[in-house]
Amino acid sequence: MNLRARRTCRSIILLFGLSVAAVCAQTNSPLCVWAYRLLEGSALIDDCPICGRPTIVQPMRGAFDLVLLERTGSYAIHALTNIAFEAKLGADITNRITGHGILRLDPANAIQEMTIHASINNSTNLYVFTIDTNLPAGSLVWPTLSVSLIETQYASFTQVFHMDLLAAPLREIWFSTVSGFTASKWSGPTNRVSAGDLISDSGRVVRSNGQLLGKLGIMPGVGDFGVDAVDIGPGGEVCFSLNQDVFSESLGPLHNGDLLSDRGAIFRSNHQLMDAFMSADTNIE
Repeated sequence: MNLRARRTCRSIILLFGLSVAAVCAQTNSPLCVWAYRLLEGSALIDDCPICGRPTIVQPMRGAFDLVLLERTGSYAIHALTNIAFEAKLGADITNRITGHGILRLDPANAIQEMTIHASINNSTNLYVFTIDTNLPAGSLVWPTLSVSLIETQYASFTQVFHMDLLAAPLREIWFSTVSGFTASKWSGPTNRVSAGDLISDSGRVVRSNGQLLGKLGIMPGVGDFGVDAVDIGPGGEVCFSLNQDVFSESLGPLHNGDLLSDRGAIFRSNHQLMDAFMSADTNIE
């Protein structure tokens, strides 16, 4: 399983929420959570109905969680939680939007109602956005969402905010890099990312190389090891393989192709993984 792009990234893993959405859609169980991310086309729109100035469209990125609260034969109610959007205007202006909301779907999963209560740049004002009924309904197929919202709480003749939301249940992309680098978004000395750190396209370190290997008993003082493949087990256990053989003082030899656990165990040896193929001498690379 060689997921490496030799010059830049190694061990790319896409974590999609679509399988979770399929399970949630078939159950009445509450508190079913989907992690959504905004797609290209999402925007915060600043309009002035009477002053004639150009409408300001700020492309928006971010994420939120969608939580199933109740499902009956005639509707499904979801909560939008952990809303964290960023709307950018050029390189210098960023509007940060946080908040929560409610979504109501009909039996065909079409949007009946949607309300978002949002703070913009930590404002004390709580902006209320509801569906803009003057615009056509979105055409994306559930579980993707397409909706245009209009501000109703603090809207005036000189300023009205709109939000166009295109979103899908996509999780983060996790990967590691072939060589270390310095992240400009953080201040030193904690902005160094090492080769073998498991990092996210959202701009965070998911697990440092030390955290991944810390319980495996590998001799201290040894440099970082590249991560070759990653998966997530029950309870958030991170399973991964290394791109080279190493020796563990507690587990013995660890081979390229063994599936290891950040909890300090060999989740599956390379031989166990390959037994079904009757090929005990083949490594996963």
